[in-house]
Amino acid sequence: MKKTGVLLLATTTVYRGSRVLVPETIKNLHAPKCHTCKHFIPESSSHFLFASDLHTFAKCKKFGNADLVSGKINHDYAESCRSIESKCGTNGTHYEFDEFYKVKSDLRIIKPLLTWVAIFSPAALMGIATYFARQN
Repeated sequence: MKKTGVLLLATTTVYRGSRVLVPETIKNLHAPKCHTCKHFIPESSSHFLFASDLHTFAKCKKFGNADLVSGKINHDYAESCRSIESKCGTNGTHYEFDEFYKVKSDLRIIKPLLTWVAIFSPAALMGIATYFARQN
């Protein structure tokens, strides 16, 4: 009787000899993710209403084209960079871990809130001042 080994990846894969009994069900789970890469540029908020996934319009700083006249760089979409093997590919050949990605993601969440606070704070302060002025 042969021994059965268990390898834990995305799901449990059971090997008996050289045959795989249960295949891996989640593809590319082991590959590095773009949102933790230092070349990742999150999508602009203008596309937010049109995208079901928040990373649909994300771009990559590593790949793109520079306009020869103006010098403006048009970065390629991260999804297309990961699907083309000559760029980054599914294995993330140009991936570099961004040590500040957690702080950056938190700032992306806080930034819209700070914008709303900055817009409404003068109005709120004037309302509060008016309220206390009427009380005295």
